Amino acid sequence: MRFADGVLSWAAFACLAAAVLVGPWFFGAWEMWVFWPFALFLFLAAVFSGLRLMARAAVGPGDEQEPPYSAAGTRAAAMSLLACVPFVLYAVTGMVAAEVHLDAERSVLLLVLPLLVAAHVFYGFTASQRRALYGLILANLALLAVYGLVNHAVTESRLVLWREGYPQYVKEARATGTYFCPDHFSGVMELGLCLALGLLFGRGVRAAWKLAAAALGLMALAGVVLSKSRGGGLTVIVVLGAAFVWGVLQWRARVRWAWRGGMLVAAALALVLFARFAEPYMARFNQYFAWQEARGRPAGVAAARVLEALSYSDRGLMVRAALRAWRTNPAFGIGPGMHRHLWPHFAPTPDGDRELGVWPSYPGNRYYAYEAHSDWVQLLEEYGTLGLILFAVAALAVFAALARAVCARGRRARDLGREAEPVSHAIALGALLSLIALAFHSLGDFNLKLPATTWLFGAILALGVVEQAEAREG
Repeated sequence: MRFADGVLSWAAFACLAAAVLVGPWFFGAWEMWVFWPFALFLFLAAVFSGLRLMARAAVGPGDEQEPPYSAAGTRAAAMSLLACVPFVLYAVTGMVAAEVHLDAERSVLLLVLPLLVAAHVFYGFTASQRRALYGLILANLALLAVYGLVNHAVTESRLVLWREGYPQYVKEARATGTYFCPDHFSGVMELGLCLALGLLFGRGVRAAWKLAAAALGLMALAGVVLSKSRGGGLTVIVVLGAAFVWGVLQWRARVRWAWRGGMLVAAALALVLFARFAEPYMARFNQYFAWQEARGRPAGVAAARVLEALSYSDRGLMVRAALRAWRTNPAFGIGPGMHRHLWPHFAPTPDGDRELGVWPSYPGNRYYAYEAHSDWVQLLEEYGTLGLILFAVAALAVFAALARAVCARGRRARDLGREAEPVSHAIALGALLSLIALAFHSLGDFNLKLPATTWLFGAILALGVVEQAEAREG
């Protein structure tokens, strides 16, 4: 029985790892011909885990073996999953009622499959399997960074794996890695930076791990810079700010504030140097936010000018159009996956007149808008106010579990004078920073519409929750 149990356990692990680790190497599993095979691997992992549970139930409680759930009883893991149940039920109901079932199904699966990944990490994997998955994720992110940097140096990202890249990104010399869009490459590099920071701030983490984390962090930062992603650059600042708050909690107040002072000085110097020497990247910021026009004006006028420029940028117009679509059904939205079908019907501005044949000032058919380029706004548009509230409750539950545990671990380390389980703390801190990173970046992009990114994201969050839950309750 132990042999069969082990075979089924590792079969489930292999199937899940195949999707989480290999998915980003196939254009983020964005295209349908790639998405479904990897989704099948996740479903196969569920099948193997189900067979494992059935076999254990058939043997009965008299058989002496390890518990069927490696993290059973951990309150943080259970509460994180339970908080997601209302939204999942709501999303499935919307999928059934949607007009275009295929796109509705894909929209819901993009949200449900990461939960399936998390459930496996919580209840299907042993401690050794979770650590193996964490190590493989770190190595995979490093390889993705290496490929992106080398490909950009050799071909200027003209090629994305074996296919031609999009001309507009090649023209602007933006690194894309294994993703067609440089912003999505930046998104996955941000996850690498977050995990690296988790290890770098870990009190008691071995020097070899910290050196490897430093290399990963530098490569991830280089990937973000070469992608020239404005959202990625702002996300890096937000992540460093989060590390400023949560990353140094393991030290006593005097050391903690010394760390923070050094971080502020280093960040200020880095920003000055970056603004001085990264001229093409800064030009993209100036174009988007109209900082040059706002410079020298009173604070209120400058802020109004920046907001106006942002609202009339390409992303701003797409967001405005999506919000106009949402207003047609504010409570329940236009339906899962329906944005890509209805976006041509909603211009960003309401000044057109269909009956008179008058086009609006900013028609919505002049730019690519199959996605709203804001995960949060598209969630509101498709699932309505109720869906956004339910999703936000689930996200806040995961955030609270990670933040509470990281703070508790910090207090424990201060009391003991040293972190007892530094890698466990590093995993949770990296997961907390990852959640903050993609939640922020998703305000102005659609990283969470990339299946492989969501599967990887789900695994990272689950690893952080279960590691901290076991450490707190052990």
